[in-house]
Formats: sequence, structure tokens, C-alpha cells
Amino acid sequence: MSELKTKLYFYYRKYSKSSIKFLNVLFIASCIALVSCSKNGKENSSGIIIKGKVINPPREFIEFKERDSPSTLSDTIRLNGKGEFEIRLKSDTLKVYKIIYGTATKSETLDSKTDSKSNLIFSNKTQEITLMLDKGFDLNISVDSENPQNSLTITGMGSELNNYSAKKTILSNEFSLKYAKLIKSEPSVYLNLIDEHRKEMEKLVNTYLKNAKYVSEEYIQAELKSIMYNYYRLKINYAKANLANGEQGFIPDENYFSFLKEVPFNNKEELSNKNYLSLINTYVDYLVKKDNTSGSIKKQDELSQKHSKLREVLTDPEIKDMLVFDFLRKNNRQSDQDWYINALKEFTESSSNDSLKKEIVKIKETRDRLSKGNLAPDFTYRDINGKDISLSDFKGKYVYADIWATWCKPCLYEVPFLKELEEDYSGRNIVFISISIDEDTLKWRSMVTEKNMKGIQLYTSTPETKIMKDYMIGGIPRFLFIGPGGEIIFEDAPRPSNPEIRELFETFSGL
Repeated sequence: MSELKTKLYFYYRKYSKSSIKFLNVLFIASCIALVSCSKNGKENSSGIIIKGKVINPPREFIEFKERDSPSTLSDTIRLNGKGEFEIRLKSDTLKVYKIIYGTATKSETLDSKTDSKSNLIFSNKTQEITLMLDKGFDLNISVDSENPQNSLTITGMGSELNNYSAKKTILSNEFSLKYAKLIKSEPSVYLNLIDEHRKEMEKLVNTYLKNAKYVSEEYIQAELKSIMYNYYRLKINYAKANLANGEQGFIPDENYFSFLKEVPFNNKEELSNKNYLSLINTYVDYLVKKDNTSGSIKKQDELSQKHSKLREVLTDPEIKDMLVFDFLRKNNRQSDQDWYINALKEFTESSSNDSLKKEIVKIKETRDRLSKGNLAPDFTYRDINGKDISLSDFKGKYVYADIWATWCKPCLYEVPFLKELEEDYSGRNIVFISISIDEDTLKWRSMVTEKNMKGIQLYTSTPETKIMKDYMIGGIPRFLFIGPGGEIIFEDAPRPSNPEIRELFETFSGL
């Protein structure tokens, strides 16, 4: 086994039994079939070199950081007059990094047909590049910020793998927007879309990986298998989203699900493949929905049924442990419900994976600490003038806190409603705090000034910040409502645009 392959193998084995870490390293773990990244079969120990150029740079610097290490801060690297930069670093193992050369996103808002009160908003960051780097890699990168999809080029040692990785991400992001629009379209339209996407992804494999000297046939076949798993998942998703209710909806013919014969539902060798895990989850979701086409089932009953279906469909203990853990993790807000308590008890008693058991118990304990009436976790961040401000500074007052970012379209939608709320409750016993998780603090400062944002404006400089972990925040915007004694009233309060927030405020006489 080559050095790189050996490093990846043990990296994977270490974390495949460690819950959260497992979920973060699926992308890296899928690379265990790579062979040594060296020139002419000889190891190059000279480190990593990246030379790049940003055409039409939106700012005078780039940010460079290790993607899967939340505690690692970004390095800021200034561009020269031609938009060029150079990065040199040492690395003893393959790691995933990202270069952020701007903060623009591509967003699209889709009107929801099922709920007139909400919109579905899809966005992706278009001005960042994900790189897989190991010693000996010597890369040259060029990208036009105004047309990143068509302009990105990566050459040099390690370029095949990185071209594949970067273009796969771009292609997947573009597909997501089309998919969201067409999930309710006619079967032929949707199936043609996902078939074309599958072919495009397979073409990437053939274009960039087939002739790469350090990429093994085993890895190539694993990627092709992953693409096919995703295609199967998308087929199931259409059936689930358009499931027939009475005479309406999509009714699959007898051949529609024939591909399920090709899916190894209990093959633990596929545990590192995120598309395989998503496929199983989607299939179980479909089975649950199929059993409840009336739509009258309560949320907790639906989740209880999914837990039962997961345990029924999966027979391999290792796969069952991983997927049941992930299911309990994602639905930890239900931790006070009987079904969750019973499912957690069953998992901790039957699972042989001690790491997963410890992690899910820790998640449950954290969720319990966020229960109404418990003391809210304190936080300290700097305001726009550089002064440290803590939650505990406001004892005796109610606090309505907003966690947001300038690149978050739903967050920006709430800004005018929040300003109006702040004005209407001016002089009352409540403080309004906005906490930005922007990495680009210059853009945050500009937006606060340009939009004349009121209240107390704080920033964290990183999305992987303490408040996100302490309050188990997986998406923004998120609003916290905290009482004058520092107690939690709601750790996921109604948004400013929701009239319920005013009704909530008025229930407290001290406010």
C-alpha cells in the first residue's frame, strides 16, 4: 500500500467510528483508493506550491484555509497588481483546503406552492475553490471572478484530481438550482434532467481522472459508483415528492424501481460514500411517505416510523449504527418526545459503536441544556468599534439575538423587519443584538453602515464559532430570545417577519 493510500486508510478508519468527524470526512475518506502523489514514481518532499491568478478580482486579497478544521483561521494573502498570488506550505497528509477570492453567491428564490407564507431560497458560493492538497503537489490556478464556472483552470502536479474536484462542485451546484425548479415537473422532463446530469458527471471522471498517473482504477470506479448512487437517489426523490394521493400524483410503473436490485443495502464497504448513505435515507423516507399518503400523520409519528424503517431495512450492524445515529443527530430537537427517548435508549443499549453512543448522548445533553428556563450559554464578541460585548452584560433585560451573514439571502430579507421591530420596541426593556458569522469583516462593516443597521452589531469572523456550537445552530438566520435572568425563553424564536414575535414579546409584562 502506497504512503498516501496508507495515510488515507488509517485516517478513514480512525474517524469512521466517530460520528461527527465521520460526517465531515466523507469526502476525504472516499479518496482511499488513490495511489502515491509523486512525480515519476518518486516521492517529492518539497512541500506544496500553489501559484494563482484572479482575473477581475472583486477584492485585493484571497483567503486560504483548511476546510475541515474549524479551529484553523484563514490566512489572508494579498494579490499583486496583476491579481496574482503564491502559497507555499508543508503537509504530511492529504487535506482539503479552500481559496476564497470573493464573497458573491448565486441565489435563486422559488415560490413555494405548498405554503404561501414561505419561499424556498437556494444559493451557493461561487467565488471559492476547493483544493485537495498533498506534498509534491505543484499547482497553477487561474479563474475569472465574473465567470468562474467556465474560466477556472488548474494545471501542474495534482491538477487532474483538483480539476475534477472543483468542476464536480460547480456542476453539482448548478444542477441543484435546476433540480429545485423541476422536481414537480412532468416525469419525462425531470428524468431527462437527472440523466443528463449523470452523464456530465461521468464525463468529468473520464476527462480528468482516467489518465492521471496517481489515481487508481479503484478510485475511478468508486467515483462512478457514487455518481450512480446519486442518480438512483434522485429517481427515488421524484417518486417521493410526487407520490400519488388518490388519483393525483405520480404512479411509478413496474420497471421504475428496478434499479433497486443494483443497490447493496447492507454493504459496509460503502460507508465512506455519502451518496450511498443519502440513497438509503431517501429510500426509507419514500417508504414512510408511501405508508402515509393521506398526509395527516403527526411529525413525531412520522419520525418514529422512519426510525423503525431504518432498523427494518438495514441488517448490517455497522451501517445501521451509522444511519440511526445520523437520524437521531439530525432530529435532536425531538429529544423530549417519547419516540426519541425510546429510540435513544435502544441505540445506546444495542449499538456496538462506543464513539457514536458517546456522541449522541453528548448531543442529547447539549439539547437538554437549551431547554426553556435553563441558563443561556454566554458569548463574547466584538462590536463594530472593537469593543468586547457579552450576553451577560445585559442581565436584567430581555435579549433578542440574530445570528446572520451578509451572504445569506434569507438573513437580508429579515433586516427591514428587524429594524422596524427595534424601532417599535425602543425604550422598552429589551436589547437587540445581531451577530455576524461573516469571514469577510470588511463586507460586514460596509453592509452595517450602508443599511444603517441598528441594535448592537457584533461579528465572529468565522462560521465555525462558539455560539453556533453552543446553541446547535445548523442554519441561519437564527433568532434567540433570552430572559432578564439570562434564561432561555426560545433558542429558536420566531423571525422578525413573523407576527408571532410581537405576540410573544407582549406576553411578558416586564418587557
